[in-house]
Amino acid sequence: MTIAAATLPWRCAWIIAATSMLGYSALLAFHQPVPQLTGAHGSTGGLNLHVLGMWLNFALSAGLVTFFIYKMAHALRSREQALSRTREAALRNEQVLAVATQAAGTAHELGTPLSTMAVLLSEMRAEAEDNPMLQKDIELLRQQVDTCKTRLQQLVESADRRRMGEPQITDAEVWLAGVVQRWLVLRPDVSHHMTVAEHRSRPWLAVDTTLEQALTNLLNNAADANPDDITISLDWHDDEVIVDIRDHGPGVALSIADQLGETFVSTKSKGMGIGLFLTHATINRFGGGVSLYNHPEGGTLTEVVLPRSSAAE
Repeated sequence: MTIAAATLPWRCAWIIAATSMLGYSALLAFHQPVPQLTGAHGSTGGLNLHVLGMWLNFALSAGLVTFFIYKMAHALRSREQALSRTREAALRNEQVLAVATQAAGTAHELGTPLSTMAVLLSEMRAEAEDNPMLQKDIELLRQQVDTCKTRLQQLVESADRRRMGEPQITDAEVWLAGVVQRWLVLRPDVSHHMTVAEHRSRPWLAVDTTLEQALTNLLNNAADANPDDITISLDWHDDEVIVDIRDHGPGVALSIADQLGETFVSTKSKGMGIGLFLTHATINRFGGGVSLYNHPEGGTLTEVVLPRSSAAE
């Protein structure tokens, strides 16, 4: 009973205790007394106080051992699980901090080449006035450069702790539409359609620039898998807002499905897994979660669940 209480679940421990009590109780009626050992206790055929006291003592001991040892073992297991989660969170935070430090240095270094590219593209556009096709390509490159410069500026602004600590409450539908439109500027090669569930209430979310970047990473992963016919859907319930992204790519390998987001594991042949890792860390910081599934009809279904806010907050 002691081993069962220390190692087995609650129900199994009590089943072992009850079975032991039944076996011990059966010995009161079905036993073979040994006269050399029992002495006077085995001479009478009825139930005497000594045997009854032994039975009560066993029943009390069985209950106390099963209850207290199980509670102690359960508390130890819970503490070990909490320590394990804390160690994993600390390791993940260290990795995020290392990536953030590298990103800050890279953002500082990219400012000058982007400015140089913007100046050269302006001169090239002036020189290509007689070539409309070339002007169209130059304009696309200029939009890409402006987008990169805007992202770098937002990265610097989001480094302010006070701004990071005060997410903005906004309409999830309006916010998602804006994220998708900015994403299309970066990925003009994709085709998509967006659906929004019909509810009488409005979905409100607490968002900042990091959450937008996290969702953009997931959209980029879907576009890298297959840029054709990407489906983006928005739905919400009483306590959560759900964003689904479905692509028609090869899907997620089962061998790495459980590791995605926990470490630097990528679904791409040449990827490093940093984007998906940071996406999981960001959405977890907002109290949400990310799940990737292989769709029954092919492709990958990415489900983002975020806690719903109220407009009054």
